[in-house]
Amino acid sequence: MEEKKKFVPNKQVTEFDKPFMNMIGEKLKKLRMDQHMSISELSKQTNISRRTIQLIEEGRVYPQLQLLLSLIHFFNIPYLQFFSELNSENL
Repeated sequence: MEEKKKFVPNKQVTEFDKPFMNMIGEKLKKLRMDQHMSISELSKQTNISRRTIQLIEEGRVYPQLQLLLSLIHFFNIPYLQFFSELNSENL
């Protein structure tokens, strides 16, 4: 069995970065909910721990770029589209 990808945060989210990290987390949560998936289901399908997904969705930690890109890829959305929609959706 493949080991779950572990998240090693570089640092906790600062007050300055919190709005942006919240937008990323809310966007990922929306994508997950649109697929009618629980955090546990997403964790199983992406091999990313439930806790890591939860912390990212809550905007509490900086996700490693590779991890964030793998989540975006899982939802089959072009990276540029994901980030451009952060501003346009006014999350």
